Amino acid sequence: MNSLTLPPQGPFVSMDTITNMESFRSFVSEDAPSVAESDVSSLSGYESDDVCVVKVQPRIPLQWEFKGLTLWLEYEEFDADLTKAIENAVRIYGTERIPVAHSTAAYGMSHLTREEAIAKLAKIPEVLPNGQWPRMERPKGVTQDIAQEGRPGQVCSISWAELTLRTNSEHEKALDQVYKLFEVPADRQGPWAPHISLAYDNPEESVLNLADLFSYVANHPSLMRSRRVKAISLWNTAGKMADWQCLDRAHFEET
Repeated sequence: MNSLTLPPQGPFVSMDTITNMESFRSFVSEDAPSVAESDVSSLSGYESDDVCVVKVQPRIPLQWEFKGLTLWLEYEEFDADLTKAIENAVRIYGTERIPVAHSTAAYGMSHLTREEAIAKLAKIPEVLPNGQWPRMERPKGVTQDIAQEGRPGQVCSISWAELTLRTNSEHEKALDQVYKLFEVPADRQGPWAPHISLAYDNPEESVLNLADLFSYVANHPSLMRSRRVKAISLWNTAGKMADWQCLDRAHFEET
């Protein structure tokens, strides 16, 4: 796949569809997420600590080599709920910690220098209506899947678990403005498919599973709330996840 062809939501795109899981609906609240079908194991039991303490053998760090400069949307949190969800995955799986909860706006840019990208980042509030990124609606479900390089829209091989978000016309217009500002040389493919990843793993014998994800989200209903986008950050995502570096942030004023 051409390295300049950017997928709709970042380096991987779920191939699954979102469906309801009525057997869970009988005992969780109406805010429980819908479920993207995937490899589902039996529901795992775990303590609901908020403290990130690895209790299992650490997994091999993520081996995929990512590319370029990347833009992330960062969100308001409710009692650090997104951060705690990421830390929970570290605790129960031993996987590598995602640096910050985010949705990818543009991935793997290689046509700009760091300095050029940082300068453009500062101008993002100027090109958005009211200087804000549109509010993100409540998630439409949860997904756990494995991406394979070469599948349509997938440019890496990785296992991941996510809160699956919604796009709308306002988000599409905002993303178009960002692509224009950053002079992204590739056309945007189809509607944006935003998500917030809570865990990454290598695809070989991945320990991530949909039942654990659904159970955790069902027991932490604030994860299903609408959120304000509080900032957009620029990251150097060249190399493995352990190599990623935040280069700068543009904060949006709270209204």
